[in-house]
Amino acid sequence: MKQFLMFLIAAAFVAAIPACDSKQEQEQIIFLITVEGGTSDPADEARVGDNVTLTPDEPEEGYKFKEWVVVSGNVNIVDNMFTMPARDVVIRAEFTPKSIYSITVEGGTSDPADEATEGDEVTLTPNAPEEGDEFKDWEVISENVEIVDNKFIMPSENVVIRAVFGKVNEADKITDPVFKIYCEQFDANGDGILSKAECEAVTNIRVNSMNIESLDGIELFTGLTQLICSGNILTSLDVSKNTALDKLYCFLNPITELDVSNNTALTLLYCQNTAISELDLSNNTALKSLSCGDTPNLNTLNVGSCIGLESLHCTYSHLPALDISNNTALRSLICFGGNLSVLDISNNTALEELLCGLQSAYLRLLIAPSQAEWWAAMGNRSENVGVNAVIQ
Repeated sequence: MKQFLMFLIAAAFVAAIPACDSKQEQEQIIFLITVEGGTSDPADEARVGDNVTLTPDEPEEGYKFKEWVVVSGNVNIVDNMFTMPARDVVIRAEFTPKSIYSITVEGGTSDPADEATEGDEVTLTPNAPEEGDEFKDWEVISENVEIVDNKFIMPSENVVIRAVFGKVNEADKITDPVFKIYCEQFDANGDGILSKAECEAVTNIRVNSMNIESLDGIELFTGLTQLICSGNILTSLDVSKNTALDKLYCFLNPITELDVSNNTALTLLYCQNTAISELDLSNNTALKSLSCGDTPNLNTLNVGSCIGLESLHCTYSHLPALDISNNTALRSLICFGGNLSVLDISNNTALEELLCGLQSAYLRLLIAPSQAEWWAAMGNRSENVGVNAVIQ
């Protein structure tokens, strides 16, 4: 009996040795992979225990990938992956027709219209808003839709979307926070929205010395007749839409350019202590008072069309010349401390005040005979030092 037991133990030990060798050999054997309607990585074949990744072919139009079907090989596919068994594997990619679902757009339209196949890109367009309203956003009534730039990908369900409209808040166009707070007072009905009509009703804006950096949004106030924005830190000012503007005070700002060609109703312009280099007033025929002094960069000034101009102050500028021959209504001219070498006032017989001395060199002043007595008194002013009057 003892000998029989020892025989069984020995036989079992011997039998175990080939089994171990068989497993190691299997791990080195390469088995085939066949993928119908797709590809595998590694392709066509793999060793036992390798991770294999499956990728379906691009579906035909109107179809979508549905699932993997294991034809043979008894593998478990998870997230398009399986572990290679010790046998050949045959797998088939199954595709199914895409479904068509309806699209309902309240307050707008879609392209494609009314329906689309899942996976299609759909473009939305809101209807034209009513007067005083604007399109705000899209509201998704159904689920599983994310709209980006008025587009979404059609899901596998019907879609209902609503265009949301609301009142236009013109205050959104005002970028400077200080100026925006100031403009809250123009919300006449207190609804928290600055409407177009409320903006157009404003005639006077006074925002001097408030550290405002930008007046973006000033174009909204098309009925504006007076703008006082002096003493801020404005580098630009666009009043081209404020065509009703009568008085503009923008002095003490680092403005480099000022275009008032559209402001033909302007009667008063105070833009002294700025950084402007050129001032063309050829369209401003209604102008009566101009102050552009203490602007060391100013080298061009055109007032030839301002035939009603009564007061001109342009002290401490770099103007090489000043032509006021057409400004016969001029009563006050203050231009001392500049670079003028010749000044002809012979046509300006309405002048009551003239301060033109202290130029960089002696000034040759051309006067009419009728102005001789008047200049004899006026020439004694300290601001007229360095002036040599010559009767024309």
